[in-house]
Amino acid sequence: MSADGSVTLPFADGEYRFRLAIGELRMLQQSVNVARIEAGEKPVGPRRLLEDMGAGSWWIDDARETIRLGLIGGGVEPAKAVRLVRQYADPPRLIRGSLVLARAILIASLIGEPDDPVEGNGSTEKATTEAMTTASPSPISTPPAAPSAGQAET
Repeated sequence: MSADGSVTLPFADGEYRFRLAIGELRMLQQSVNVARIEAGEKPVGPRRLLEDMGAGSWWIDDARETIRLGLIGGGVEPAKAVRLVRQYADPPRLIRGSLVLARAILIASLIGEPDDPVEGNGSTEKATTEAMTTASPSPISTPPAAPSAGQAET
């Protein structure tokens, strides 16, 4: 991984640099949400897309578009990116490999290097991929209410 959100990974016929900068993230968001909106589903952003891929609630083009746009953002010509994805990421290839690659591309883009310092609120914290793998969409639980005057405590 690199400080610019890029990552070099094996894919297709070699190793490629993948990067989702703001422009590619916007295109990814637009691309994956067309079918969702037509189906009456809520649109998703890149972070939610990553969570959905990890939870198994992805749509078939989520991984494909992440890889294609990651290749383009990494410097591959768009036509070549389409050819590579068609040949190496589209069915009948196993989708699992594409999902793993797509998640790695999104993690590099959204989180960056594991030891990259992140400035905020006057303090420096380390960015980690653990933040993405342990994030829970569940609401924070609240403490139980105090018993009413007519109820006995147990």
